[in-house]
Amino acid sequence: MEHLLHKTLQTIHPLISQVNYQQDGLLGGRLGGILYQYYYSKVYQNPEAAELADTWVRQTFAAVNSEENTLIGSSFSTGGAGFAWVISHLTEAGWLDFDLDELADMDTYLLQSGLEMLANHNTDFLHQAGGILHYFSSRSLTPFTQQAIEQLVRAMYAIAVIDEHGLRLPPDASYDDKKLDYNLSLSHGLSAWLNILMANYEQGILQDLIRHIVSEGIRYLLSYQEPTDFANNLFPAFPFSIHAETERKGQKAWVMNRLGWCYGDLNEVLTLYRAAALFNQPAWKQVADEVGIKTLQRKILQNTAVADAHFCHGAAGLAQFYQLLAELSGNPVYLEGHHYWLTETIRLLPADLEKDAENEQIGGFLEGTVGTGLVLLAALSEDAKDWSKMMLL
Repeated sequence: MEHLLHKTLQTIHPLISQVNYQQDGLLGGRLGGILYQYYYSKVYQNPEAAELADTWVRQTFAAVNSEENTLIGSSFSTGGAGFAWVISHLTEAGWLDFDLDELADMDTYLLQSGLEMLANHNTDFLHQAGGILHYFSSRSLTPFTQQAIEQLVRAMYAIAVIDEHGLRLPPDASYDDKKLDYNLSLSHGLSAWLNILMANYEQGILQDLIRHIVSEGIRYLLSYQEPTDFANNLFPAFPFSIHAETERKGQKAWVMNRLGWCYGDLNEVLTLYRAAALFNQPAWKQVADEVGIKTLQRKILQNTAVADAHFCHGAAGLAQFYQLLAELSGNPVYLEGHHYWLTETIRLLPADLEKDAENEQIGGFLEGTVGTGLVLLAALSEDAKDWSKMMLL
């Protein structure tokens, strides 16, 4: 496997290095490429990759400080929160010589934007307030970052829906096609917030409130757990989302057989493992074990919807997920999933490279080659895994 990983990286590295980025966002633009080049330079002790990363950093700063700024708003995926996350991550890792106090204006903007989003029920992790809280949570605590986290957490709790079912985020009317849904996912919904809040708890912030939110959020998730029935092609234990208007009747809004980073049972499994360890709840770990280990049986398109090597809903995201689950659970059986989906990533990659080149996605993280490359690097070296914290892993 190690030989295949090296060989694959030597194929994709020149392609990524030749990308002429037209935008700077984290999940589809130059910021993702910067992370890749720095981690590649670390794994291979490659000064050319580090130099290219430095060049791309300078280009990004030049663009951000000019009329050519291509960051879109405050979001984590394409905007200011993603930019600030990368800059603080590289600075704290020692790769970038930067005074984080210079992010003060950006931080003020991000906090105000996050509070406005929450007032409008815009809670999404990738595109809205959830990603802003995640950025502040990743920073070393200062009086301002702690204040920002506290304000955002309280604002989230103020709009949360809490009743006999448990706690969930309010429906987001800005998504017209799903405006009546309580989203449960890691990419857009409740699982993301619970994982971010647990990081805040570990920082010593609002611990009583966060314990309450996480406990009630997990109660909501577990209220919709159902037995899997592989014989009848019913694979997920948890739905993706719940109809807000009909949940009292137990009608699910969205259930499908996807298994990915973005949606699917691994989202809840991750949440349960972390919460069980943090709050000493063995019953939650038992559910995580039961559901998580069953997902290892799902390996084909029909029961995973995995059709590419990408991170978001492809093989690479699953490989990274199972690597983390092995660590969190202490159960090496998850390494079987890590190995399987790494193998699938390498198998699916040639077809992806053709499509990514046509769609100008070689330089993209979420649905491009950069994300795949970072997963391969993480499989090669323990020193190349910290980037995955940006995706809550």
